[in-house]
Amino acid sequence: MDFELKSNILELELDTVQYVRKQYNLDQPGKMEDAVALLREWVLKQSHFNKKDFSDRYLEATIIACKGSVERAKTQLDKMCTLRTLLPEFFGKCLVKEEYRRYHKIAQSVVLPKLTPDHYRVYVAKYHNIEWEASEAILLFRQTICLAEYIKAQDYLSGFVLVGDFSDANLMNYLPKLSILQCKQIFNILMGGS
Repeated sequence: MDFELKSNILELELDTVQYVRKQYNLDQPGKMEDAVALLREWVLKQSHFNKKDFSDRYLEATIIACKGSVERAKTQLDKMCTLRTLLPEFFGKCLVKEEYRRYHKIAQSVVLPKLTPDHYRVYVAKYHNIEWEASEAILLFRQTICLAEYIKAQDYLSGFVLVGDFSDANLMNYLPKLSILQCKQIFNILMGGS
């Protein structure tokens, strides 16, 4: 299974796909294809999934995110489908222009185009010292999910390095506005379902 990066911004090293697959013993010819076929077969048997037409690329990204384990990938897909049903406010159509304009008043973020030497993608977010409403916290979460879904669908990497810069922000302006429940939900989505 060949991978072709379809981004004008993100870059891969020449050996990224081979390097990442080798980490999880999926670098032998046909091994990744077999793992994807096994996962696809399982997906098609899941009567409770609303969506079953995941691309091979997406299934491969899920296997890689689960450190090469098809069983973990099954759990992650099941959890993701469940969370999309239970927490629709975090998902849905991402109105990029409108939501990002409001989001960028609160924070600016960027995904660095080049991978680290060990094939990790770096994400940097700088938070501003401005007044904002607690109801806008969902923007922070939705933007993060939207970006994570894009990276999963389009990129090939070993993992993420997340950098949050609060040097210009007043943490006491942020903490009271973040719901503990929403923080737990976003953590569950990002760690187990995306």
